[in-house]
Amino acid sequence: MTQEQPPGEPVDRARESAAGRSREQDRPQLPGWDGSPELPRLLAESFGLLDQLTGARRTGLLDALVSRAARLPQAHPADRARLAPLYAVQWERAVGLLGDERAETRRLAARLLEVLRPGRPEATAALKARAEAEPSPQTLARLLTAVGAQGPGERAAAWLRPWLDHPGPGVRLAAALALLALPDEGDEGDGGERLGESAARLAGVPGAWCASPHPPAGPFGPALRDRPRAADRFVAVLAGRSGQAERQVAVAVAAEQLRRRRRPPEVHWRTVLDAGEGHGHQVRELLTGAGRAAAPYAEELARLAETGEAGSWVREGALVALVRLGDRRALPHYRDGFGAYWARDIGGPPPDWAPDLLPTVRGILAAATGPRPSEVLGLTAALRAARSWGAAAAPAVPELAALLDAPALTARAAAEALGEIGPQAACAAGELARLATGRPWPGAQSAARAHWRVTGDPALALEVVGAAARAGLGRPVYRYLAELGPLAAGSAEPVRELLDAPGEFSRVGAAEAWWRITGDPAPAVPALLRALAPPAAFEAGRPTIEAVRVLGEIGTPAAAGAAPPLRAVLASERRYGATMAVDEELCAAARTALERLG
Repeated sequence: MTQEQPPGEPVDRARESAAGRSREQDRPQLPGWDGSPELPRLLAESFGLLDQLTGARRTGLLDALVSRAARLPQAHPADRARLAPLYAVQWERAVGLLGDERAETRRLAARLLEVLRPGRPEATAALKARAEAEPSPQTLARLLTAVGAQGPGERAAAWLRPWLDHPGPGVRLAAALALLALPDEGDEGDGGERLGESAARLAGVPGAWCASPHPPAGPFGPALRDRPRAADRFVAVLAGRSGQAERQVAVAVAAEQLRRRRRPPEVHWRTVLDAGEGHGHQVRELLTGAGRAAAPYAEELARLAETGEAGSWVREGALVALVRLGDRRALPHYRDGFGAYWARDIGGPPPDWAPDLLPTVRGILAAATGPRPSEVLGLTAALRAARSWGAAAAPAVPELAALLDAPALTARAAAEALGEIGPQAACAAGELARLATGRPWPGAQSAARAHWRVTGDPALALEVVGAAARAGLGRPVYRYLAELGPLAAGSAEPVRELLDAPGEFSRVGAAEAWWRITGDPAPAVPALLRALAPPAAFEAGRPTIEAVRVLGEIGTPAAAGAAPPLRAVLASERRYGATMAVDEELCAAARTALERLG
């Protein structure tokens, strides 16, 4: 089932294909780029043309316009602001098209009302009236979906509920999904559990919906995303089913609930861990970002790591989760597959693993001194490990120093690792100074900072990094200036000019550098507080986490305004960010910050 086709009864595929080709021929050539200056005029003319066309030509044009409207939320914000008003005023035209003689046109009109969501009583009434008389199961299913999209007004739940007893499974499913789209209104006091069970039972009924790999959760994912009790029941009902499509949906919904909720029930973890290789990609994606949330399942993960086949996605996900937990049962497997594709998401192995892994890391670094270092398997992972271990990687200094003559990306990573090792890498100071002051290259600042870290003399770093700051280079420069602190007072003004930079990474980096250089929080705090806006939409990334950390270090009274949003983050039942690990890191930073903010 495509995004544009609602749940419905089986149809004549040949007739559907022919109708699709006809619509393609009748579509106008709208610009593919939403920013086209011609698009607003063409859209207005195209909507007006709907009143003049009939039959397949009207259907084809409406199909093009509906597809464009459905993509609008993904458009650039400026294009969205420019085009949204053009679509919004078309709801009355869509209502009129509900009476078209062609079922496909009526379906597309309902889809347009679903996308536009005018929420007008007249639109909802027209959708209900059309549904009562609609002979096409596919169109009827879309009409019910559109009613749910209009919101809980006009007694939508009471009107939708009887459709759960319709003889057509696609219609029953559309009614269940529409009720789930109405927060609380469709629950009958049980938090949506009965709706979740109804949807689960329909997931295995032939003809209710068409399974496809993308999205793996089908129509159930969006409907259950913010309905935890309904999702719990849905997954519990499907957990014991053997059908491939049912298992696919159950695993996808369970994985999303685990990513979104801090205290999900056991059934979601069990569904994911028992999924098997048929759903390995979803399992791996979840486990690689699981963080400490996977700790209660370490025994199960260790079993999957030991018994899984080499190259198995489930085994790879289990190994990444164990490495991130610091579980030494994963150490032999990680060492044997060091640098493998599955380990790419591991920022760095635990520091206490350094003695066990250093022989492997040093061997890879030594092999990379040849003419083609980029072809050495595991080089990126070895450099990342050496950098993350800091002083524990000191035995690898000779191999790292030898890589300072390698191509730029490798040399820069080697310099960063030497800088993290510190004084034990002092033997590389001369080569680092040469790289910092020689020909211009992207790693000059990294080499200068490493020279300071291994010698304790900041002069070269202040000169090279300060020049980069005055030239307006990127975020690594802010990080180095922040480390230099008051020593970098001569670079304070160029940093202050970037506190209002458009990029979040730049703003947060500049704000931290300014505060650490000057000790003055006043200009920095507003820039850092701006980075707390994404959590309001349950989004969070590296800039947000760093901003929280710095605000906590600034403390009260200057950063007191950060306390309320940080308390809200910790009180939430829903996770922030794309993975469980991101949410855990954000919460840890928030707790530390609040200890200082009070």
